[in-house]
Parts: sequence; C-alpha cells; structure tokens
Amino acid sequence: MKLKNILLLILSLFSSFIYAQVDEEEDFELPEDTLTLQLESCGCPKIDSIVDFALTKRYSRYKYGNAGPNYFDCSGLMYYAFKHFGITLNRSSRDQYLMGKKVPNSKIQKGDLVFFRRGKGVGHVGLVIQTHPDGSYKFFHASNAKNGIRIDESTRAGYLNTFVGAKRIVDCATNAIFQLSPEDSILTSSELTVDSAVLYATHAPAATQIAAQPATATAQLTVAPKQSAKPKMIIYTTRSGDTLYSLARKHHTTVDKIMKLNKLHSSNLQIGQRLKIERQ
Repeated sequence: MKLKNILLLILSLFSSFIYAQVDEEEDFELPEDTLTLQLESCGCPKIDSIVDFALTKRYSRYKYGNAGPNYFDCSGLMYYAFKHFGITLNRSSRDQYLMGKKVPNSKIQKGDLVFFRRGKGVGHVGLVIQTHPDGSYKFFHASNAKNGIRIDESTRAGYLNTFVGAKRIVDCATNAIFQLSPEDSILTSSELTVDSAVLYATHAPAATQIAAQPATATAQLTVAPKQSAKPKMIIYTTRSGDTLYSLARKHHTTVDKIMKLNKLHSSNLQIGQRLKIERQ
C-alpha cells in the first residue's frame, strides 16, 4: 500500500510539472510580429512593387550596418528595397530624412518613409505599408537585434512618442523621384542636433540651406552652410567591428561615396580590407 501511495504521489507531481510547462509555453511570446495583412493597391504600381518586395524580407535578421540581402539595419532595409527598383536612397536614416517631399501627418500613405527619434535626433526609419481610416498606419522596418525585421503599428507608444515626420520619395503622377525643395528641407528644433545640422549643411543643395526655425520664438537657431574644403584622400585598413556606416560617420563622408570610390557591391567588410576614403 505504501508503495502504491508513493507511486501516485510521484505521478501527481509529474503531471503538475507537465501542466506547468504547457502554461509557460502558452504565455511565451515570440519576438516576430503577428500582425495580419490585407494589402490594397495604392494606385501606383511602383510603390506597390516596392512594398511587396520589401515584405519578402519579413522575419529576416537585424544586423547593424548591413543592407542585405540577408541582414539589415533600418536604413539598410529601405536602401535595399528601393535600390531594387532603380532608386538610390542615402544610406543612413538621418541622410534619408534629407530626401524626398515632406508629408503632413494626415496625408501619410502607403510607400512613405516614416522617421523616429533615437537618442539625440532622427535615428530610425520604416516603410508605410497600410493606412487606417483614423490616420494611423502599419509600417515595415528593421527593428533591432531582438525583434528583427517586422511590422508594427504607429499607435504603439514607443513609436507614437518618438515620431519625427514622413517623407515621400516617389511621385506616382510622373513615376519620378521627388527632389528636395526649400520648404521640405527645413528642420524643426526637435529634429536638429549637432549631427543632423552637419548633415543638413553638407547634403542639402545650396539653394535649400534655409535657417531652421525652432518651435519657440525665444530661441533663434540658424544653420550656416558648411565651408567647402578639398577632400583629403586616405587609405584605411578595416578592423574588427568596422562597418561602412561607422566609417562614414568617423570620416565625415557617406556610405555611398565609400562604396563608389572602392567599387563595392556589398556593405560587408573583411578585417584587413584597405579602403580609399575621402574626408573633409
């Protein structure tokens, strides 16, 4: 009898353990997004194609400094998707924010790029793939190393509270790319940081370098055009941890310039690789 009771006790404990494990698995949330999609055409074949192509990379892995085809950071994913259709974006999110036509929040539509603050200024970008009647939207982006390449809603607090603005790259009426206009190149005080001020003065055409007006009338901030100087050519030997983006920031140039100068077809670097870099 005692042996039977002992066996029943062991069986009871084992069953409790099994049920506990099932409950833990049911509560576990995978990092991938689970948002369902019912995408509709926006009436612009090029935009529909860009969105469809970008979404083929859903659930891919995030890797800082990469622009595909298997690993991406946020701006690298946008660069990769648009490049497939002959549209070359700047490589960083802050540089991409200096492109295209500004879009009012109430006019955001499929295919627009949306930008968010990270730290001191613009530091994240996503692609709008679906809009809702209330003005909110779903966007596709390379989130981070934990969450990967995913779809999110603009109403999530982390994005709602850090939203900076939207830009439209493709003019569907002419199938051309919007050029930066003086009105579109004005940066607000929340967007203007030391880094973005340098980017603004460096990348905006001379005709579009307009003083940025802060939201408050008490503080007047003017961005002066950066004095042109003859670039200095250096030969850099890559080290562990180097990426094209980090090298571009370090030497005050752009990823595109480094890639063109060295005839690179990929953003992947090898340790000990020698690169030509023009820096100011």
